[in-house]
Amino acid sequence: MKVTSSFSKRGLVQLLLSVLVVTMPMLSNAQESNSIHYQKGYRPNVELSWANNGQFNINSTQAYCFGNGLVAGLGVGFTADFMGNDFNNEYVEEPTYLIPLFINVNYSFLDKKVSPMVGARVGEMFDVTNSGLIVTASPYVGIDFSRFTFAVGYEIQKTVAKLSDYAPINYLDKDCLNKIRISFGFTF
Repeated sequence: MKVTSSFSKRGLVQLLLSVLVVTMPMLSNAQESNSIHYQKGYRPNVELSWANNGQFNINSTQAYCFGNGLVAGLGVGFTADFMGNDFNNEYVEEPTYLIPLFINVNYSFLDKKVSPMVGARVGEMFDVTNSGLIVTASPYVGIDFSRFTFAVGYEIQKTVAKLSDYAPINYLDKDCLNKIRISFGFTF
């Protein structure tokens, strides 16, 4: 009998949903706090994230909170991709550098210190190393701990344009890149 220990994307999503279901009773008994996500106004945040194929990221989002748990804003960041963003899942000596520009929308369900949340990010990444353009979309789920956020999302990236002749010849021939992204954020 052969036993394998593969951890699939489906398994990760099931694990996250299980954690949310188990923690919901604790969240409903959490102390009232007039959460930052339920106060109208400007809400900038900083986020550090890691994707499952060697992509590290720092983002800043300049957002507005509508006072009902809904937060929407524009973001910019810096990404270092140690797989070279060439979709072959091999580490490279020289990482690929990307600059993401995106729209971010998220919703915190409860006006409590601890609350489950959902969100989505859609935008473009400028591939500085290869002079290209990548379109990206990422739905995510997470938990807000007062000003801190922990989230896990599924991200899709697709190259759509060569911005100069410096881009590799087969740059546009690459398939979509699918990633699981884990992020930690702080809201000011």
